[in-house]
Amino acid sequence: MATTLARSSSGTGVFNVFRNETGCNAGFTKIASATSATSLTDSNVANGLTYFYQVTAYPSGNEACASLPSTCISVTPTGGTATPDFSISTSPTSVSVAQGASGSSTVTTAVSGGFSNAISLSASGAPTGVTVSFSPTSIAAPGSGSSTMSITVGSTVTAGTYTITVTGTGGTITHTATVSLTVTTAGGGGTTTQILGNPGFETGTASPWTASTGVIDNSASEAAHSGAWKAWLNGYGTTHTDTLLQTVTISSTATAATLNFYLHIDTSETTTTTAFDTLKVQIRNTAGTVLATLATYSNLSAAAGYSLKSFNVLPYKGSAIQVYLVGTEDSSLQTSFVVDDFALNVTTP
Repeated sequence: MATTLARSSSGTGVFNVFRNETGCNAGFTKIASATSATSLTDSNVANGLTYFYQVTAYPSGNEACASLPSTCISVTPTGGTATPDFSISTSPTSVSVAQGASGSSTVTTAVSGGFSNAISLSASGAPTGVTVSFSPTSIAAPGSGSSTMSITVGSTVTAGTYTITVTGTGGTITHTATVSLTVTTAGGGGTTTQILGNPGFETGTASPWTASTGVIDNSASEAAHSGAWKAWLNGYGTTHTDTLLQTVTISSTATAATLNFYLHIDTSETTTTTAFDTLKVQIRNTAGTVLATLATYSNLSAAAGYSLKSFNVLPYKGSAIQVYLVGTEDSSLQTSFVVDDFALNVTTP
């Protein structure tokens, strides 16, 4: 079941669309931001329920000049026989982790047919010594969102390939997705070296990182994980992109390579379903081509304090790569992605 709204448009204006299920005098939630389309299809609706909509318009890139909300309209879908349901997927679907290290995959759910339930997440199939956790542990109702699945491999886990089954349960509906976990040997000793320069930004400058203006920061508005300095991407509440990158080379003889850092996210977004602002953690080659997106975080991942993120980057040994973070915000309601205390630990014989 879907509801389609249409509006007239002229010039280069863009629109925000807001909805609630309570009434024209109740609070609204933004469901579309800075769209230039003259129609919007809202598929997350159910037969027999009444939905209320308002629209604001403003010149592209200047939301401060937004118009007053439009006249509130109500829509009650009555046709069709859509069945409430959800889907679940993982990205990446294959993760390689060395013994004693950690990796992750992003679990994403999407709803249809008016489905509206929290979706709890669980994992099965991991071998003894492998711990799987989710952050958050469930997707809040109505059920669209994402969660980071962290996979921690003990030092004694037998090398090999295992299938981890991720189960999502919402109400009486259950769906699954899989992640192929390859455990590689840690090399049995050797020397471990941290190869990133200025990993905690305590020099007060970016080098040898390359960062957008203002990213390297020691203000009190966002605390560092340790020391005084950190990297603060986004947080402006306007359409904005920040980047942070460092070029390194993982030795071709490496037997293990793990990227770690601490991440804190806070947001002014109120939605529990839409990732308006995102931070992508990527590995790129020196030409800037994306080799892998290790994780994507968003305003939906906001939480108090810092959390440790860890990724196996051994597949990129033997050539120069960029550890690349890119944060993007939409036109309103800030989300801050704050990172600190990086380490890229490389073990060689």
